[in-house]
Amino acid sequence: MYRYATSGTFDSYLWQTLENKQKFISQIMTSKSPVRSCEDVDETALSFAEIRALCAGDPRIKERMDLDLEVSKLRIMKADHNSKQYRLEDDLLKNFPEQIQEAQGFIAGLQSDIQTLQQHPHPADGFAGMEIHGTTYTDKTEAGAALIDACREISDTDPATIGTYRGFALSAKFSGFLAPTISVKGAVPYQVDLGADARGNLTRIDNALARLPENLERWQTDLSNLLQQQEAAKRDASIITYNALFRKVKENAMFVGPTGCGKTHIWRCLQELFSDRIEIVDGSNITADGWKGDKKWSSLLQSPIFDTGKRAILVIDEADKMLAPKYSSGGESVSQSIASEGLKLMEGTVVETKSGSVSYQVDTSLISFVLCGAFSNKADEIARNSSIGSSIGFGALSCVAKAYDRPLMLQDLIEFGVMPEFLGRIHRIVNLQPMTLDDYYRIIDSGCGPVRHVQEQYGVEIRMTKNRRRELAEDAYRSGLGIRGMENRIRQLVDDAIFENCNRQSLEL
Repeated sequence: MYRYATSGTFDSYLWQTLENKQKFISQIMTSKSPVRSCEDVDETALSFAEIRALCAGDPRIKERMDLDLEVSKLRIMKADHNSKQYRLEDDLLKNFPEQIQEAQGFIAGLQSDIQTLQQHPHPADGFAGMEIHGTTYTDKTEAGAALIDACREISDTDPATIGTYRGFALSAKFSGFLAPTISVKGAVPYQVDLGADARGNLTRIDNALARLPENLERWQTDLSNLLQQQEAAKRDASIITYNALFRKVKENAMFVGPTGCGKTHIWRCLQELFSDRIEIVDGSNITADGWKGDKKWSSLLQSPIFDTGKRAILVIDEADKMLAPKYSSGGESVSQSIASEGLKLMEGTVVETKSGSVSYQVDTSLISFVLCGAFSNKADEIARNSSIGSSIGFGALSCVAKAYDRPLMLQDLIEFGVMPEFLGRIHRIVNLQPMTLDDYYRIIDSGCGPVRHVQEQYGVEIRMTKNRRRELAEDAYRSGLGIRGMENRIRQLVDDAIFENCNRQSLEL
């Protein structure tokens, strides 16, 4: 689009009027500027101001407008920097210590429950007894029947205490047509699904309690291992960011791990700090030139941050779907064509791209490419081939390898179908392990967690109870949907909460 103005005419006044209108309109319609006062910070308003300066015909006015433009940009950067600093201070001084304290309290609760269990063992004759609604049952069959009857009598959806067993409180709530579930609570609650067999239900409770030491040891081991691995991944991401943006070293990387392990989340957190230098895109539906589809390699570079001539990072999510072997009806490898087109970009070249009606060139030697993918088929294949022990015979071992127990190496990715030449442009491969339940619990309302994303989208303050956070963390952990699934669930809860009153500014979930 072209704008025409005549020097030394009434056009100068007209453009000044447009400039003044654009100032307050942009302040109302956009939230890009974090400052509280209305200032001349909008790009459109500044372009109007430049045209007005040109109309005046005085080069000193043009010089002043250039200086005003730079000052305005610096003010935006300063205000944004201050906001991020305050947010990081909140995380460091308040949010992170609270989350660490809660995690330590959860582990301490498990240890306390193990001691309670040891203090209330079954006697030598077999049954420690169960108290239901004030009546103590010493016969296993009678206790199991009383437990089922107590669950059936409950009509409230809120948990109600029905008795005690081996030092733990028993509570249940109305479950409708579903099988009843009871909560066995000491310092920490444990859910146990009941069946129709009275004696079998007691065995289920005993089995759940007997697994506490084993589960605690596993959780502590998994947490320790994962913290080391996640910290290593964060360290690698930080090194890549520092090298690319500050040392001006082009470094391409590939982050490999299961769905929900935090591959993309790490880069979203970094994007919060460097929003004008890091771009995250979906690479699952990229097609090769000449094939049907609008999304090409060049279309990934349409973000304005790549048109500044500065160093930047392009994070391509779902890269495994882009690189997975695909063939045309004629037998041609589509994935090989896609990878081949990406070689020059990752090596460094000048690409012609288009944003709207404007075409411009992007120098990819200034861009570091980070590809994130699960490569789950290969991880599952490795697990099947490396399972420990035989599955038949008296000497069979129960320890079976799981996906991602072993990191995916360069040869594994080649066997998956990635071109060796493409991997030759990857300087660093980072493997992540599945997240634990406690990781999901800590990340819910962290500085760049799902609660904050939903708050920004809806413009509301969200306060979440500990029970709700634990529920969301357990759903994300069990379903395997990860952080994205957790964020979608939070969004559903917010939608339900504001259905009756869309003007609510604060919610408690």
